[in-house]
Amino acid sequence: MKFLSLITLILALLPPTLAVASGELENDLKSLDVQETVPSAVSKEKLYSIQSRNAPLKNHFEILASLGQNFTGDGFLATNQIGGEIQYHITDDWALGVGYNKVYNDFKGSADRLLQEQGVLPDVDYAKARIEGRVQYNLFYGKFRFTKDSVMYFDQYIAAGYAQNQLASGNANGPLGDAGFAFWISNWGSVHLGVKDYYYTEKAALTSGAHHNIHGYLQVGYLL
Repeated sequence: MKFLSLITLILALLPPTLAVASGELENDLKSLDVQETVPSAVSKEKLYSIQSRNAPLKNHFEILASLGQNFTGDGFLATNQIGGEIQYHITDDWALGVGYNKVYNDFKGSADRLLQEQGVLPDVDYAKARIEGRVQYNLFYGKFRFTKDSVMYFDQYIAAGYAQNQLASGNANGPLGDAGFAFWISNWGSVHLGVKDYYYTEKAALTSGAHHNIHGYLQVGYLL
């Protein structure tokens, strides 16, 4: 009887004990509840990294020496040119340029064979020299790294202008387009790589017509 009484007493006390334990567990879980800690966006404004030029161009003159080669001439002549240019940088983005190029022409193998086999020279109108003026705009200024501590700055530019082309048949004027990169190797020196398109009318003995003469060029500049 005593044993049964003890069992009855334990069973009578058991539900309240579970209720208390359940309440304590619920309180513990509430204390561990993690609130949202991620902050909302402070601003939707875009941020940009701005850096001044390593070599300011505004109100500076630049003297350039250049080498060029015609990529689109006829099949009889190899055309190269050597010249110089003076640029005045109105701002860091805009510049005016005036240049002169002396043009050199050599017969290719096809022209030599024509002379040897048929005794005639090719009917071509070739350039002797060019005087040009142009307006240049720098589209983009940036930099790239050679090593961890070696950086080179550059400008990507486009230009448009007008040229007087001194041909074998006389002077032929026409527009020109230009695009390239200026690599700044120091505060005063630069190397330019680009492509120019001279558009003008050539007058050969039997034919005449307007042609694009596209030149690749290399320039070395000195910033005053």
